[in-house]
Amino acid sequence: MTDYFVYVACTTPVRLPAYEAATMAILKHLGVNAHHMKNVNCCGAQYIESLNRNAFAAMSGRILAVAERFGKDIIAVCGACSGSLKHVKHMLDTEPELKAEVNDILAEEDLEYTGKVQVMHILEIELYRIYT
Repeated sequence: MTDYFVYVACTTPVRLPAYEAATMAILKHLGVNAHHMKNVNCCGAQYIESLNRNAFAAMSGRILAVAERFGKDIIAVCGACSGSLKHVKHMLDTEPELKAEVNDILAEEDLEYTGKVQVMHILEIELYRIYT
């Protein structure tokens, strides 16, 4: 069995609880040991992303750093969140100055982004497991 964090985001539990329940049932059927992420924030998709690039990077970067702290990759339920987390991961992995700025912010919570976490959308889980 593989352990993953499931990032349900800020909207799914409120607006789409059946989608969340179906996702967890499918993951169980696939033999995935899925853990809900606790104490995580909104990824910043669309709204924050359109207002402030660095704030967006810090918001999604925090989610990535929380997963790294526990040594678990992330399965995102929401397509927008999946895209945001992947986009910010790429930004932090390729822009050392942005990564340093985000890590300065994350240090206030004793968190650090190092780039070890992987992110996938629920629809990618089987492909990811087959090809890694």
